[in-house]
This record gives sequence, C-alpha cells and structure tokens, in this order.
Amino acid sequence: MADDAFTVLNDRRAVLAERALVAWLRECASATPDTRPCASPEEAAALVAPVLEGLLARAAEFHARLDRWIALALRPVRDRVACAKSCATCCRHYVCSVEPFEHLRLYAALRETPGFAAALERAALNERRFAPLWERAERAAAAEAVEETGKPEHDDLFYDGLLQRYYELRLPCPVFSAAAGTCGRHDARPASCRLYFALDDPKFCEPENLRAGAGRGFLLELPDAVEEAIGEWSGRLEGLDLGDRMADALLRLNVLDGILFGATSACCGTPGAPSSSSPPRSTPSRG
Repeated sequence: MADDAFTVLNDRRAVLAERALVAWLRECASATPDTRPCASPEEAAALVAPVLEGLLARAAEFHARLDRWIALALRPVRDRVACAKSCATCCRHYVCSVEPFEHLRLYAALRETPGFAAALERAALNERRFAPLWERAERAAAAEAVEETGKPEHDDLFYDGLLQRYYELRLPCPVFSAAAGTCGRHDARPASCRLYFALDDPKFCEPENLRAGAGRGFLLELPDAVEEAIGEWSGRLEGLDLGDRMADALLRLNVLDGILFGATSACCGTPGAPSSSSPPRSTPSRG
C-alpha cells in the first residue's frame, strides 16, 4: 500500500473543523458560568457532533488502512507469527504511544459497551499503580543524572525498565474483557497494540521471560510519510491535552464526556490535570 494512502486523513475541511473544535473546547475549559461560549447543550452539540462524527469516522478509516498495510508487511513472516486471538498476554502491558484521535475513537467505542464503567475503574487503578513506578524510576535516574544538565536522562533504558516493572504487576488493560479473554474493543484498539508481533510461544512473552530476553518478537515501523501524516493530525489535537497514555486519556475524556458526547450540560467541567503525584504524560514513541 502506498505511503500516501494515509495522507488523505488530513484533508483541508477536517483540518479547519478540528482546529475550531479544539479552540472551542479550550475556551469551554477556561470559561466561567457567565462567560460560557455556548448557551445550551443543544447549541454545543450542534457544534461538536458533526466534527466529532467526522473525526471518529476517519480514525476508523485510519485503523482499517493500517490493518491492510500490516497484512501486507507481514506476508514474508506470517506463518511464523505466534500471535492469535486466543492470546491476551500483551493485554497486561501499560499502553502508551497512543495518538489523540485513537484515544477519542476508543473512548467513544467503550461508551457503547456494558463494561464502560468497569473500564474506567481499571484505568484509574492502572494510573494509581503506574505513578509510584514512575516516581521510583525518576529518583533512580536523578541519582545518575547527566552531569552536563543535572537532569534525569529519559532514554530507552529508562522507559524499558519502567514499562517492564509495570508489566510484572500483571494488571489487565482497561479495555481487557475477562469474560471474553481478549480485548473488549479489539476493533478500536490503538496502533501501538497492532504493530507488535511475537515469533515464539506466548509463554516467552510472560514478564519473567521477556526480562530474560528469551522470546523473539518485532515491532513494525511505519514509513516516514505515514508517521508525518499521523504527526500532523495529532498535532492538531494536541490542545485537548490527552497525552499518549491510554488509561490517563480515558479518564480525561470522561471529564469531557458531557461536552463531547452530550451526556450532561455543555461546558460542565475542566479537563483533569495530573496531580502532583502523577507522572508527566510522555512515554516512548513508536519505533
């Protein structure tokens, strides 16, 4: 599939509409009851609904195109890939490197499921357990701070160790369905859940074996043109302040639920800010 198959996701009308939506949401978040930019939930819904509907449709199209690209990329090794629907070993990783439009699609999909409230509870638990791991990693990094800057160095080893320690907690992803034994919204999962593949028995993906380097796997890297198209789209939505961590973003979107999805009065709240004990919302990017 040609790399430019993804660039159509940044058409001019979408660019203008999404920029206007993000600006309006930021105005909503900072407004007082007397200065709210919308007089009623109905007026807010009329502004938000068509833009959000288009965004979610293009996010679904992005994932469909991504799946087709992955299928082509895997052809040389397809018979060696051990990943299967019945395996949920990876569903205990801390999901990060998620794009804003993917957060929105996943949240919208989860809202339509009976397990929505439980997913938010798991997201809150994931964040509570991740925060102290981040703090511990920060202290360790600070002890070996780079002399030139005096600041902790957040390199690949820092993130690898942090995410490995979280994986060893064996906490299920917020979207994981224990009843089904698989992802509760597999169709809406982010790219970071779609691009990694194992070549050995799933037992080698268990935390203890992964730490020992016993299993073989690989991460598909997207072409530069595709990454650029993704970066352009995500940059447009940066003002939503969702970060790149799935669990954290689900909780933040729940605060915005009334504005985005019309479940409560418009402009009913401010996007949640991380507490003093929360780690910065920045984790390693793909590749």
